[in-house]
Amino acid sequence: MIHENPKEWVVVLGSGYSINQLPENLVSWINKCAARIAVNKFGYFYDDTEIIPTDLYFHDNLNSTADFFLRQSIDKLSSLGSIKFYLNVNLKSYVFRSKLSFNLRQLHRIFITNTIRFLRYTIKPIHLSSFNSLKKRLNKKNEFKDIYISSDSTVRFIEIKELFDINNTWGKSYNEILYHFRGSLTTVLNTIAIEYPNYKILMVGVDLNDNRYFFDKKLKSINDKMSVGNDWTTPYMDKEGKHFSAIEMKGVTIFDAIEYCTTNLKSTNNLVYAFPDKNAKIFEQNVNVFKI
Repeated sequence: MIHENPKEWVVVLGSGYSINQLPENLVSWINKCAARIAVNKFGYFYDDTEIIPTDLYFHDNLNSTADFFLRQSIDKLSSLGSIKFYLNVNLKSYVFRSKLSFNLRQLHRIFITNTIRFLRYTIKPIHLSSFNSLKKRLNKKNEFKDIYISSDSTVRFIEIKELFDINNTWGKSYNEILYHFRGSLTTVLNTIAIEYPNYKILMVGVDLNDNRYFFDKKLKSINDKMSVGNDWTTPYMDKEGKHFSAIEMKGVTIFDAIEYCTTNLKSTNNLVYAFPDKNAKIFEQNVNVFKI
């Protein structure tokens, strides 16, 4: 398959340890593919590999670790030029495509900070409750830092629902809710069906039965210095020796969703492959082995 036309393929770049073991000829082939989608932290650590992403899927921003790697990944990949970003719809009002608009927003943030400082010395001494109320309202305007993404890049905003939500079904466009079941992979596959129909899909680094990342040493160093890196899923992964999405929670794992994903992908002519062999076999008959 490595002799097939790479322009007919999209590659999903997971963060599993097997990324460190990809053959050189496969890496070279991957870098010629139509799209190379970095998933989550791969975007930050991509330069530890020899694979250059063209896209970044990073939906999570619910804790300090996710927020740190989201922003850092956007900054690093933006330096590569035109990138496609797939981000949480909740970020829509915080993402600026114009540098002027972004800078004006930063001036507004400074104004709010200075206003609170002024109120601390004027209103607070005479009316504490009023000060606290005003401070709360003003801080809310500054609670999430804005993100600048050049107009050279493309941004797709994605909405997902809770695991067992009745609306958690396969989306046909970005105007619909996209499918999300126990992990980013399911939504990445739904995204590919919309963005890249008629392309074959190769998954690398999707080591769901292994809890190691290809960047573990660097992640530990960052976590030791900045207390970002590990999150609430880490203890579960350490205990089970698997990716969090492969650990049974609420009676299900991500494997329960793969047949649903691949069935829907067939309707957009997307066949799914994985490398190495073991990463295909964990999905049983739903994912094909990629031969080199």
